[in-house]
Formats: sequence, structure tokens, C-alpha cells
Amino acid sequence: MPSIKTGNTELRHLRYFIAVAEFRNFRRAASALRVSQPTLSHQIAQLELQIGTILLDRSRRDVRLTAAGQILLRSAHGILRELGEAKRAIVELTELQGGQLRIGVLPSINVCLPPEFIRQFVKRHPKITLSVTELGIDQLSAQLLSGKIDLGLGYHPSPDKAIEATVFAEERLIGVVPPGHRFARSKYVAFNEFVQGPIVLLSRGPLTGENWRNGSPTSIIEMASVEDALSTVRQSGSAAILPDHAVCRERHGDLARISLRGFPSSNHKIAFLRPHNACRCHAAVAFIELARGIRYECFPIELYRSN
Repeated sequence: MPSIKTGNTELRHLRYFIAVAEFRNFRRAASALRVSQPTLSHQIAQLELQIGTILLDRSRRDVRLTAAGQILLRSAHGILRELGEAKRAIVELTELQGGQLRIGVLPSINVCLPPEFIRQFVKRHPKITLSVTELGIDQLSAQLLSGKIDLGLGYHPSPDKAIEATVFAEERLIGVVPPGHRFARSKYVAFNEFVQGPIVLLSRGPLTGENWRNGSPTSIIEMASVEDALSTVRQSGSAAILPDHAVCRERHGDLARISLRGFPSSNHKIAFLRPHNACRCHAAVAFIELARGIRYECFPIELYRSN
């Protein structure tokens, strides 16, 4: 028989110990486990050495648990039960039969996320708990990196190098002006001319005062939401640069929509955001695959179809 050496207690030690405790006999336990009796005895001896005390009373014909053995038996059953539950939960998760998917979305993108899209995901995966939360750019990055959300919908490129962006769709930025504005009857306006005056922007959108790339307007008014921006346009008489999909003709027909010439950043790429090298979230992968594969007649932006 090989010499006994100290080491870490392994799951097989616990399974062997439980079998001996149940059968109260090494021979019958070894037969049930399909191992030799010397092997089983050696494993139990290893376990006792690692625990630091005798677990089984071998002085009688039927093996009995010592007081220490009774304590370990309760814990061993609990450990194996919890492991089994964890395995079942993981199987459910990988097969999308349980779990949750937490998505963070920038407000300017959330207005274009059709209810039909969410409905399709819930229909396909009814056992997944889905939550969608509006977040600012800084909040979106922070919650992705901290694991508070599983997937983000933001813009490419990502503002944080630790987050990868998978392009999903493109949105066009347009000029928006109220009735009576000097450009209200214009279909096209040169970008440099359009920004000669106060410009309303989204503080948490693709174009803000901090990342203005092509010159600077006379003054910038940043608003937290699309509705606030459009309200400011109406009340102040200022022009705005907003995502095309956000200015719904049915709800905002009084406002003029203008194409901006010479504006190199007029198209912005919407992307799924995930931390680099993060553990794969199967529900998030399913969400992305659905987004790429489903037909969206109702989606008010152009789907991106690059490989």
C-alpha cells in the first residue's frame, strides 16, 4: 500500500466517505463505487489525515461514524448538493433556460429600440429575466466593467479601451430647427453655416460639447434627453443636431429636419458594448444574434451588415 501523503481534500474523498457512512461497510461501499477495497480504504485514510482526526470507528463489524465523522457527513452532503445545484443552474444558463440579462442603453439609442425587438427576445427565451436601463456614457462603461450589467448599447468607438464595441447599426445625425428659424425651409445646409449660432446637443449622445470634432458652434446647450432637447428647440428658437430616428415625424412634425452638408460625423455607429476578455454571457450572445438576424421593418435606423 502506498504511503499516505497530505494534500487537498477532493470531491472523490467526500463521495467515498459518504458511501462508507451509508453502507457501514468498506466492502459493500467499494462494490457500489466500483473501486477496490484497498483503494477505498486508502482514500478514507487520506481524508482522515487531511481532516486531522478519525472519522470512522473500525473496531466493530459494522463501521460507525465518530462524532467528527457525523459533523463531516452533514457538511459533505451539503457540499455535494450545492455543487449539483450549481451544475444544474449552469446547464440552464448555457441552454438559456434560466438566468438574467441586464442591458444598459444610452437614452438617445433607447428611443429607437422598438418594443417588438424586446418582445421577440422574451418570446424566444421566456425563462430569461430581461432588464433594460437607460444610462449615461460614463455610467454605462462603469457598470459594464463592474459587472452590474451584462451588455451595453452605445456608440463605436467605445470611450473606454477596456470595452469592446461590436457595430450593430448606423444612425444619421441631422439638423433640427423650429418654425420661423432662418433654415426652416431648407432641406440642406452647410454644416459650418448651420453651427453659427446656439446649438442644442445631447449631453449623453454621440455628439457633445466635449467631443465636438469639426469646429465649434457659437454656443452649446446640452440636454439630458431627446425630449428635453426638442422642447428647448421650440422654446428657445435654437437649432439642434440630433439622431435622425429621434425626431419622429408623427410627434414632431412642426420641426424642420435638415441634412447637413460637409459634416463628416453625420453617421454614427451604434454598437453592442462588452468588456474585453469578459466571461461569455450566453443570454447576451443570444441577444446579439437576434439583433443581427431578425428583420426590423419597424427599426428606424439602418442595420449594419458588415462581417
